[in-house]
Amino acid sequence: MIVVDNFSQDRSADFFEEQKRAGHNILVIRNPGNQCYPVSINQGAKAGESPVIGLLNNDIIVAPGWDKPLVEALMEDRVPVASPAGLEHFPDKELEDILFYRWRYINRRVWDGNQGKNLEKKISYVPRI
Repeated sequence: MIVVDNFSQDRSADFFEEQKRAGHNILVIRNPGNQCYPVSINQGAKAGESPVIGLLNNDIIVAPGWDKPLVEALMEDRVPVASPAGLEHFPDKELEDILFYRWRYINRRVWDGNQGKNLEKKISYVPRI
């Protein structure tokens, strides 16, 4: 695992340094200032040696095994790039409305005006590998 700390102030890099000291295979790159997202992504990609690169931000929560079908598809040369579909949840109704408006704009061809059905369609619309 490669962690690029883009000059965060929340001590998250310290957590990963502790995990490294505990024996986990982690490389922590600490930037002396905020280098911007694309620069940090390239830093991490250049530091790795794996044929597969996975990018996650610090606000992503994943389930065990989330990456297995993506990596298998990449390693079998079935696809050149793979990305998981995410589900977003906001406890605030106004934020949830903004989310649905955004998806309505992005996925016009599957939108039917019903928020519940739209969510079901978005989930079933994701191509299965």
